[in-house]
Amino acid sequence: MAGKRRLIALVTFAAGLYYLLEYVLPPRVTIAGRTHTTYLSDWQEAVGDFLYVVAMFNLGLGVGTLLKSHWQGLRQRQEGWVNNLGFLLAFFGMIVFGFWHREAEAGGHEAQWLKDVWSILFDRIFQSLVATVFALLAFFIVYAAYRAFRVRNLEAVVLMVAATIVMLGQIRIGGWLTSSLPQPLQLPSMMAWIMTVVNTACVRGIYFGMWIGSIAVALRIWLSLERGAFYEKLD
Repeated sequence: MAGKRRLIALVTFAAGLYYLLEYVLPPRVTIAGRTHTTYLSDWQEAVGDFLYVVAMFNLGLGVGTLLKSHWQGLRQRQEGWVNNLGFLLAFFGMIVFGFWHREAEAGGHEAQWLKDVWSILFDRIFQSLVATVFALLAFFIVYAAYRAFRVRNLEAVVLMVAATIVMLGQIRIGGWLTSSLPQPLQLPSMMAWIMTVVNTACVRGIYFGMWIGSIAVALRIWLSLERGAFYEKLD
């Protein structure tokens, strides 16, 4: 197991080092008046194809694991096995009719019943389920906003005031209520200032911190300092 960990760490470090040098070093360097290639850019396409192959293996592994989990739940009649059956039927149904519809459409000989079946599966069932999920997310967003707007400290007060200004500034009643005030104090103007100045600065700060964290995590993975369930299984 220790040998597997060393092999994984070596491959991870070599792959990360290649892309680091590829983006840092120039494709060609001049030494003593002679131009030499670094050979890094020459291998970029081959390395990229290799990563695509690995990604497809990972995709296949994920799909296989998902199918195995649902099949075991259905075969053992575990709690919620009806959901397992629904997933398997939907998965294979969409794959079969999806490829069939694509090939028939490309060949120009698609039957009307195949169009109807695909329309039912994709337009009526799948799209309806997607819309339902987004509709349910709206309720969670409203609940989260309610919890955030509960005034308990100064930060909550600032959040509530800013949210109220933004909401009122986007509707006509907000402009009507403050139409007698100077232009900078009208709700639409304050809403625009909050969205373009304050909100933009906050979003950039969040992205800045997020990318710093991403770099830190990437370095830990690259140097094999990150530990988790995968490495525990190799112990």
